[in-house]
Amino acid sequence: MEQGAEKMPMPPYLYHATPEGNAQSITQNGLEPRSVGGEERPYLSMSGTLQGATTLGRQASDIIFRVQSVNLNANLWSQRGAGNNEWRGTEVIAPQFLEYRRNLGNSTQTQWRAVNLYPQGIRGAL
Repeated sequence: MEQGAEKMPMPPYLYHATPEGNAQSITQNGLEPRSVGGEERPYLSMSGTLQGATTLGRQASDIIFRVQSVNLNANLWSQRGAGNNEWRGTEVIAPQFLEYRRNLGNSTQTQWRAVNLYPQGIRGAL
C-alpha cells in the first residue's frame, strides 16, 4: 500500500472460488495462503464480490467459499488491483468461518451452507 494512502474498509464478505476437486481439502483445512506471485510471503487471494470470484474459469461445478470479514484480522489484508476488488491476506481462514455453495445450478445448489455440511446440496440433493 502506498505511504499515506487510506486503507479501504473490507466488504461484508470475501469470496474464493475453486474447482470442486479442491473443496474437500478446504472444508477440512480451511483456506490457506499459497500464492506467491510478486509478494515476499505466500498470500490468499479473495474477491470482495461474488462476481469477482467467479470471473476466472467459470465452471458450473466450481465451489465458492465465503467468509464474513468480521471474522478476519483486517490488518493482515490489503486491497489490490484498480477496481478489481481483489483482497490479499496472509492469514489462514479456519473451516468453521467458511460457508460454501456451487457456482451455478439450481436453487438448492446455490444456497449458502456452513462448511461442516459439505457436500450437501452440491449434486442438487437436500
